[in-house]
Amino acid sequence: MQTIAVFGVAALMGWIVAGCAPPTVTSAFGSPRPPRAPNCELMLASLSDLGPGGKYMNTHEMVGSVVVTARVGAQATDDEVKKELRPKACAFGGEVIVPMTSAGARNGFGSEVAQHLSFAVYAKKTVAPASQRY
Repeated sequence: MQTIAVFGVAALMGWIVAGCAPPTVTSAFGSPRPPRAPNCELMLASLSDLGPGGKYMNTHEMVGSVVVTARVGAQATDDEVKKELRPKACAFGGEVIVPMTSAGARNGFGSEVAQHLSFAVYAKKTVAPASQRY
């Protein structure tokens, strides 16, 4: 009986830990872009590359954001992060990704259980459609 109780508590703890980390979250911005292939090539840039004087400032605009949940200590360049991020960024028509934030996720007991990494997704600017009058 004690073995069953220990197994039950272990299963419950696994469920609690696993349930604390939300899935990948995405948000689209601006005009929708045609999606690219799920394994499209992305450029990893820094925020300064998109700011004043940056190499992408005049040519790219933000089209979305992606927040990836990964193992504790995960980095933007880790394969597990790329595997989750790439198809989401490509679905926005993204060409450039910029790591924005990285924060630990904790369960109700204060233990760190996951890492949330957020990325801004950029694509080449499109020509603005002509204004419509009515």
